[in-house]
Amino acid sequence: MLTCSLFLAFNFAQAQVDSGSFFINGNSSGIKFGSESLEIDNSNQEFDSSEFEFDVAAGYTVIDNLVAALRLYVLSGESGGSDYSTFAIGPMARYYFLPDNNFKPFGEIAILFGNIENGNTDRSLFLAQFNAGGEYFITNSFSMGAKLGLGFGNSEVENSSTDISVFQFSFGLGFSIFL
Repeated sequence: MLTCSLFLAFNFAQAQVDSGSFFINGNSSGIKFGSESLEIDNSNQEFDSSEFEFDVAAGYTVIDNLVAALRLYVLSGESGGSDYSTFAIGPMARYYFLPDNNFKPFGEIAILFGNIENGNTDRSLFLAQFNAGGEYFITNSFSMGAKLGLGFGNSEVENSSTDISVFQFSFGLGFSIFL
């Protein structure tokens, strides 16, 4: 029994984000609140929004503690009384700090390109997201964690000069798998 306990403790103590590992990450912010400013012909309108977000990333640990990944971002929400959906994809990088601990804080950046559908209106989307969080490694290859994030970007309505500034604040819960 003591030998088994020591073996498990050693495995938990050796949680690593080693180079050469494949990375899969899934997150959901649950509910997210944001603000959008809409500027049309010198008239400024602001809308509050509520959203449900899910994102998944897959990539590779290029050096110890640094993951480069491709991220897929799907969002469904409501703003100004109308429903909308977002689909975006782009590169992501995540760096884990404290390499010898089971709890690893991280910093993350993602640049996403995509489309927002709102009724009959389609908009292009550019979004830069900056996240900070931490993950607790339950085993060498599986962790669970949380992150806080800020997003900045813009969106343009097709066949129009309408430009929309986007600001996000988000909280997400998720997991990571290293293979």
